[in-house]
Amino acid sequence: MDGGQERVDIAEAARRLGLTPDGVRKRVRRGTLPHVRQEGRIWVMLAADETPAETLSDTAKTGRDGADAVAADELRARVASLETELARTHEALRRAQEAEGEQRRIIAGLMQRLPELAAPSPSSTAPVESDGRAPPVPVGHVPDVPAPSPRRPWWRFWRP
Repeated sequence: MDGGQERVDIAEAARRLGLTPDGVRKRVRRGTLPHVRQEGRIWVMLAADETPAETLSDTAKTGRDGADAVAADELRARVASLETELARTHEALRRAQEAEGEQRRIIAGLMQRLPELAAPSPSSTAPVESDGRAPPVPVGHVPDVPAPSPRRPWWRFWRP
């Protein structure tokens, strides 16, 4: 013990200060906690009657120096803009759902009218001779059937 200070290891310092051991290590690395390195170990120097608030500097206690305050303000502004964007997105979704519901109602109404709009029977559309037979097909008449496309080798798919 030097000058009212007590040398403790990182785990004990974390317990006394109400921090995690990683938090103590980072404060040692930043230099906000007094410490001593001996024989490859780190010893944190704490006053015997010291409370957690007295040990850390103001910046380390609050975590709010100038740069942190600016960053926090930027984050608040970003969160506000994201909340506004989320509200607009929710409104657009609500309108889209209403439009979809209206479309479904229209489709249901059309489906109910479908039997009324039934297509005429095929017998009334096909030409028929007076004796009930189909008219003869003229000689040389070729029905309109699309010609098959020539088959290409499989590798032409990659090279048109």
